[in-house]
Amino acid sequence: MNIAKIKILKKIGIIIFPIIVLIIICLFISVVIYTTKTVKITDANEYLKTVEYISEFIVFPETIKDIKNVKEYHYYDYQLLGGAEIILIAEYDKEKFYEEINRLENLEYFPDNIIPRYTFLAEDYEGKFFNTPALVATYVPNEVYEYACFDETTFTIAYIYIGYMAIEKITISDEWLPKILTDDNEIYDDYLFDIYIPRFDDRWFFE
Repeated sequence: MNIAKIKILKKIGIIIFPIIVLIIICLFISVVIYTTKTVKITDANEYLKTVEYISEFIVFPETIKDIKNVKEYHYYDYQLLGGAEIILIAEYDKEKFYEEINRLENLEYFPDNIIPRYTFLAEDYEGKFFNTPALVATYVPNEVYEYACFDETTFTIAYIYIGYMAIEKITISDEWLPKILTDDNEIYDDYLFDIYIPRFDDRWFFE
């Protein structure tokens, strides 16, 4: 390769290298903006339309068409800045309320290729972990919670997902939160349950 060609290649490199660096920087900035952008959806017409895959949401109803009154719905996703929370507070007619409780009590989930298979939601009807009766899909302290709390006097069910949220960011009313998030008692840290990812652990509750 002669000297002239080498000089030409060097000039091309001088031009192309900054362009490549600029492209990489732009891509990095785009990723940072995307993964730190706070998403807030309060329109029930956007029900369970989330930015990222978070859960199969087996506790939540597939649609809201049978709900008499949507008292509250929101999906907040802080992404890398602080996790996500989803809440649907639904008021039902008496008949539909008990139909929905029956769905939850008999709901089965079969994770693929995992043994043992925990197929039913955990029950907390005695108020050990929650302030109201609850059926639980996920209870992983300091990480993820997915559950449904219900009030038979008002035929109301609160469906909730909380994932990797800093406590100070949680906006859900205390009455619907697991006690682990509102009470300093360390006993709540000693239990686990996750219907999605069964673990070989002797601390499972509601067995």
